[in-house]
Amino acid sequence: MKKSTSNFGNLSNRRGTSTNIPLIEPLENRRLLSADPAVVFAGLPPAALKAEGKTRIPLRVANDGDAIAAGAGKVEVFASEDANLDDGDFLLGSLNKRFKVKPTKGTSVKVPVSALKGLPSGDYQLIARLSGNVAASDVNAANNQATAPSLTRVEERFVDLAAGFPAIAIQPTEGGANKISVAAANLGNITARGQVQVSLYLSSDTTLNDGDMLIAAPPAKRARMAPSRSQLFNTNVILPSNTPLGAYHVIAKIVSGGGITDVNAANDVAVAGQTVDVVNQAQAPQPHEDDDGAPDVVVVEYVIPVVVPVGGYYGSDSDDGTAVGMPDDGSSDNGQPIEVPPEYDQDPQPDPTPVYNPPTQPPAQYDPPTTQPEPSPQPPATQPVIDEPPPPVDTNYNSSGGDF
Repeated sequence: MKKSTSNFGNLSNRRGTSTNIPLIEPLENRRLLSADPAVVFAGLPPAALKAEGKTRIPLRVANDGDAIAAGAGKVEVFASEDANLDDGDFLLGSLNKRFKVKPTKGTSVKVPVSALKGLPSGDYQLIARLSGNVAASDVNAANNQATAPSLTRVEERFVDLAAGFPAIAIQPTEGGANKISVAAANLGNITARGQVQVSLYLSSDTTLNDGDMLIAAPPAKRARMAPSRSQLFNTNVILPSNTPLGAYHVIAKIVSGGGITDVNAANDVAVAGQTVDVVNQAQAPQPHEDDDGAPDVVVVEYVIPVVVPVGGYYGSDSDDGTAVGMPDDGSSDNGQPIEVPPEYDQDPQPDPTPVYNPPTQPPAQYDPPTTQPEPSPQPPATQPVIDEPPPPVDTNYNSSGGDF
């Protein structure tokens, strides 16, 4: 067999040849590292959202890639009528957070959401969405939003005030008044904050109409009522003097405002369980034929007797005998004493319908004459009796003249 004489023999047998022969090595296995953040629901969503306050939705942000997912992110929760997120869905709440999630790891978040004013009541699909810098270099955007596995009930936010009376609604108070208590209850699902005004009526039946008598309409008061809570309003009422005699029902009507929107006005009127009996009320003044439309004025004259002492002093400027001033208080003036008080002209049969005629001129004071002599002091009421015989009488009196 012929021995091969190839030029590419064993290198060890070719010691005299060159050693600069290139070597070819196999390529190393390499792959591009990337982050893949994703959002999922952590368990079942709540069965219903709170109409007032916050409901926290538990979520989880995971990293399905092989590189760290880091950066600021934003997690949003929407209410949708279907499983597809579109512009017609309602944003319920969001959370901003800075993330740093290692590969195959995750972090839990709770997004606070609340029912929106104007969101109709119904069952909604909750949809979560992740956005922001943490998802900017995401290689898989399909898992950046997730749909809840079950529906969540959402109730529309509203306030419903209803009028009512407590068991003891009418209580007598001082001055002939009655304290009437009315309750306003909030049947809605959010707190009522604003003004509430309560009006009270007397009615011959249990239906409020235009013929009923308004007996109280105090100013509106500030109210704050949580759902299923009530507030009591008290009013002191004095019935008008022209209220016809009879038995009446008390009807209350509440009117809200100042920030409270009552969605149901049908329950704003209530009838008290107690009735009011009107007895012995003064009758209203009857109109006269010559009534000019002005309100009648009844003047009541009050007569106060004053004791005038004998020998008292009175002021003096004139003496026409028409009026008498009040007794002096002892201070010096130019008056003079009198022995007897002046006499008053009294009408034994006064006019049954007094008419008030104010004097056009001030009354003149009674002043005795300045030249009237001062009377001597009166002797005491009782004098001592002296039991002595009378002096003898001289019977030798000469009438012709001469001394006694």
